[in-house]
Amino acid sequence: MHERSLLVQHMGDIYANAQRVLVWIGEDCNNEAAECFELIEKPNVYLTSKFLQYQSVNDIPPIPPIPYHDRSINLDTQKWDMVRRLTGSEWFDRVWVLQEIGLASGHQTLIDILAVTRPYKATDQRGRVYAFISHPAAANSSRIDDRKILADYSKSLDSIYCEIATHVLETDKSPWTVLSTVDHKPDSPSLTGQRPSWVPRWDEGWYTYWLGYPSMWYRSGGNSTESFNVGVRETEATLQIQGTILDVIIWISRAFTRDELELEHQVLEAPVQNLWQQLEQRGLGTLYGQSSQDCEYAFSLTVAAGRAADDGPAEDNPDLHRSVYQEYKNLLKWSKRSNNEPTDKRPEMRRQMSKKTLEMNARTYARN
Repeated sequence: MHERSLLVQHMGDIYANAQRVLVWIGEDCNNEAAECFELIEKPNVYLTSKFLQYQSVNDIPPIPPIPYHDRSINLDTQKWDMVRRLTGSEWFDRVWVLQEIGLASGHQTLIDILAVTRPYKATDQRGRVYAFISHPAAANSSRIDDRKILADYSKSLDSIYCEIATHVLETDKSPWTVLSTVDHKPDSPSLTGQRPSWVPRWDEGWYTYWLGYPSMWYRSGGNSTESFNVGVRETEATLQIQGTILDVIIWISRAFTRDELELEHQVLEAPVQNLWQQLEQRGLGTLYGQSSQDCEYAFSLTVAAGRAADDGPAEDNPDLHRSVYQEYKNLLKWSKRSNNEPTDKRPEMRRQMSKKTLEMNARTYARN
């Protein structure tokens, strides 16, 4: 255990000083590896030339359509299936891959990296943190002896996650972001008092939308850390924080699963519209407007986190937001109408509904 901890602490230095990194991603069962990498190399050379020409990815103009007879980039979709098979290897799903290929570098903060890598796999869940302890955001010093976070596989998973959360609170320029990444499963022990609920579980849940992230326009707390007073009582792992009470929550809905919010499920079950009907029955008063339409508009902004389809502020173009929301409701009505039609008419109606489904998928509103 001690030897493993020491090795992990040196992993960053090993990769940083390596002139070449060789990785094993599996057997070439179809004898297509050489052709596959050649297929990848050509567009890589083309895009690299564009980058060298314009010096910035953001300055590269839109690439015009490539004629089919142009052999600089292969447009054969069957050939590109080889690349899909290659990237489908389990190697690409491992959290340690990011260190091995050098992606865990740059200007990201530690909390950025931990959140983005949530979908990746790890045999030992402590690796979700230890894979990045050599990153500049975590390694406050190039000297291992001076680092605040050291790999120690004798520690429990709970204590490691609590330690990293405390580290973010104490060192990050926007420490509250750690609270925005909390995303517990419905059956998580964190919700029953068995472990601190304020500590993100990187082995649970999925990538969350950060309501308090500094670059998000809808944050309410601003960027200043001067008024953010927080501390952690180590003996109990209890978070102590000061704030201002703005309102009192009197009712919450049940938590929706990710599958329930997929558009296909919404077409069949309409969970969001059913939620709105529950709220209507409870009565919303006049806080959000005088009419039911005004209240439903406020509701639609809430379930979309105030975001438009392009992730910008929906309130910048309220007419567009209303029209997209209305189209979403029309889709649900269309599906109910289709179910009530005679059997011989349903295929045509479902075919037309499919077009609407594709349109809504493109707008991505319903999943926001």
